[in-house]
Amino acid sequence: MAGDADLIVIGAGAAGLAAAARLSEAGARVSLLEARARIGGRLLTLRAAGYPLPIELGAEFVHGTSPAIWDVVRAAGLTTIEAGEPDLRAKGGSLTRPPDFWAGLRALVERAERATADHTAAQLLAEFPPGDANVPALGRYLEGFHAARLDRVSAKSIAKAERGAGGSHNGAWRILDGYDAVADALRTYAGAGLDLRLNTHVRAIHWSPGRVQVIATTAGGGAARLEARAAVVTLPVGVLKARGPECPSFDPELDDKRLALAQLEMGVARRVVLRFREIWWEDPRPHEGGPGPVSFIHVPDASLPIWWAPAPLRAPMLTGWAGGPSAERLAGLPVQRLAAAALDALAAAFGRPRDGLDALLLGAYSHDWSADPCACGAYSYVASGGLPAQAELARPVAGTLFFAGEATHTGGEHATVHGAIATGHRAAAEALAALR
Repeated sequence: MAGDADLIVIGAGAAGLAAAARLSEAGARVSLLEARARIGGRLLTLRAAGYPLPIELGAEFVHGTSPAIWDVVRAAGLTTIEAGEPDLRAKGGSLTRPPDFWAGLRALVERAERATADHTAAQLLAEFPPGDANVPALGRYLEGFHAARLDRVSAKSIAKAERGAGGSHNGAWRILDGYDAVADALRTYAGAGLDLRLNTHVRAIHWSPGRVQVIATTAGGGAARLEARAAVVTLPVGVLKARGPECPSFDPELDDKRLALAQLEMGVARRVVLRFREIWWEDPRPHEGGPGPVSFIHVPDASLPIWWAPAPLRAPMLTGWAGGPSAERLAGLPVQRLAAAALDALAAAFGRPRDGLDALLLGAYSHDWSADPCACGAYSYVASGGLPAQAELARPVAGTLFFAGEATHTGGEHATVHGAIATGHRAAAEALAALR
């Protein structure tokens, strides 16, 4: 059948854009449908008037050395800078080195790899010697970095992620142009012939072998009906798991995918970016023998226990982060209340008067990804015993439905932008092979 396109790609995040680019480059007619009024998915970059640095409310760091993301960075001529060190702990007005939990992380990874069963992270942490001072810090890291519940997340999936290209030991970089520049570059690679439709919310996907019909609503309550030979679905796990009249559905239903989704979770994370008049947490004047710029700051008892500055750049901006249960306790808070809680924590940790920080604050920015119906969470993690679910979610259906997105990466690079891009390329190759 001719249809409106050869393929329909659902979702214009990193995976959908990467898939659309590869398909378009191969000469396929592609319709790319996105519910938001913008591309990028969980890439969300703001720019404040008169402020030179981008404000990232979604993905911020390029983790590791995966060519999936670095090829885009190089081809687009983007400027990157490696995230600075050191890690410090703020408490009672002083900055000290936090406990070194990295040896504990290596031990946990090795235990997970040796184990025959896929335990939860909490079960493996319970095996550490009683009173081990590194265990609380290690637990906070696992919750924060993986946005996961320790009593739910698969220890083997953590081990695979830490060993993968995006593991914490492989470095992290920022894109000074803003992470949305990666989305823009991927869109450019797709070419002018791409049929990109924003504000197009997919409601139903009717399919049979070799035929797909997508029903969507458009801005203003209009309706759209598109047909193609196949579709690439890049919706986040949280959206795929959701039920209800406003949520995308498949007809016929995909029972195997539902079973896989039951073993995958959408992690919860909250972030607040605070922009100040000046750098008040360190001496901003470089001097011989003096400390370098502060980078990551641990505030263990705070509602947002991890903070970072844009080091090695010196700029008056701090980002607070919470993942897992810490983030769940902040669910639904508007940015004003989130900023107030953050300033309370910073004032206590640095021994500063709260009203002084209020006077220095220029702006606070946040986005609640769990409340965002186009995301329903931050990024995916694997439940204990659920490693095969990633491959099942990625498996094509009848040479007609193909699946991409960070949660479908089976090599430990889920929850990353480069993992999402790689799955978009994989799904595009699968779709092209089927159509041929």
